Amino acid sequence: MVAVNRFCVLCLVCLALSACAFDSKTPLSNDGDATAMCNLGLLYLNGEGVSQDFVTAAKWFRKAAGLGLAEAQYNLGVAYATGQGVSQDFATAHIWTRKAALQGLEKAQHNLGVAYAAGQGVDRNMSEAVKWFAKAADQGNADAQYSIGVILVNGDGVKQNATEALRFFVAAAEQGHLQAQGQAGVMYVNGVGTEPNYLEAIRWFRQAAENGLAAAQSNLGISYATGRGVPQDFSEAVAWTRRAAEQGLARAQFNLGVAYVQAQGVDKNLAEAQKWFRMAASQDHGEARKALDQLSRSARAAD
Repeated sequence: MVAVNRFCVLCLVCLALSACAFDSKTPLSNDGDATAMCNLGLLYLNGEGVSQDFVTAAKWFRKAAGLGLAEAQYNLGVAYATGQGVSQDFATAHIWTRKAALQGLEKAQHNLGVAYAAGQGVDRNMSEAVKWFAKAADQGNADAQYSIGVILVNGDGVKQNATEALRFFVAAAEQGHLQAQGQAGVMYVNGVGTEPNYLEAIRWFRQAAENGLAAAQSNLGISYATGRGVPQDFSEAVAWTRRAAEQGLARAQFNLGVAYVQAQGVDKNLAEAQKWFRMAASQDHGEARKALDQLSRSARAAD
């Protein structure tokens, strides 16, 4: 099976906080009003109408979380995971995130999956990670759909299932998840979990590429260079490859160097080729190093 790139790291905790049903009629600090307490925490967290104060924000989240408000439990879990307003403590983050997840809050379910996948505050357990990602994914959480897709396509601690992985990637891609769009394109072009479908691959590569995903820009460039799913067009290939190369993607930098050597879509320019090969080689790209050596030998032979 073709290896599928991991476009993001699972151990990164989602930093988005959960809103607490705030509206202009909601009191900010009524005794026993958990939603009001959570809203006050958000105001201190964001510095809206008050001086920004992470410690005070965490205090109000804790009060609301203690009253059972899932959104506040989730926010307090994020605070402990990131060390914002409290000492960083993944075990405590796990406790509060789990409380919110058990109440069905999809963001908390996703973050609980992250904790199990990364072993943050709890023993690493990929079966538990998949379980919680699946709960969040069933509620439409695109990050969870992407994460479970990564686990399934790589068989990371669970039985590999490329077909199911593609289903989750497409579900996330349809919500605009860039990494999922790029991953879906990779699977369609290589026939992983499905028959090869270059048109579908181009569809997802283009969506992700137009929104700045370097890997998708590189893959779209390769598609134009090879004529897979689109008419062969070396100028377009160079344009997309350059965008990825300028973002620092080593394989795109190498491919751009090749274009300058072979005069495909650009005028032949060995100095430009050497520049891009050198950039890729600095990132340990083996083929770029070989290309640099070959250019050096050719230059010496010409002298």
